[in-house]
Amino acid sequence: MSTTLSYRFGHALGTLSREFLRALNKPHPVETKPNLVLAEASAFAPLRKDWDTLCQVPAIVRNKGVDLNHWFDTHTTALVPKKRKRTPSASKKMKSPSPRLGSLDQLIAPVAL
Repeated sequence: MSTTLSYRFGHALGTLSREFLRALNKPHPVETKPNLVLAEASAFAPLRKDWDTLCQVPAIVRNKGVDLNHWFDTHTTALVPKKRKRTPSASKKMKSPSPRLGSLDQLIAPVAL
């Protein structure tokens, strides 16, 4: 399907007008001033030289001296899957006895005239 020149011109003009109206209706950004209290606090923050230790060693080990391997062994157990009980299949189950019907001789026998 080929589009005509007038269709492409109308499409471009519609897109241009839609974007122009969107720009007019968009609220203008409000300039924010940086928080001076935070800027001053970060300037005086002490520089830590032990970042590698802090990043690699958990806080509970640093503060309380807990051995994580021992903690893991005492607080976790291996999950053993439960075996399901075997149930006999439907074919092996004894079906409820159906009522035995009598012979059909009386129905089939000829009727005496």
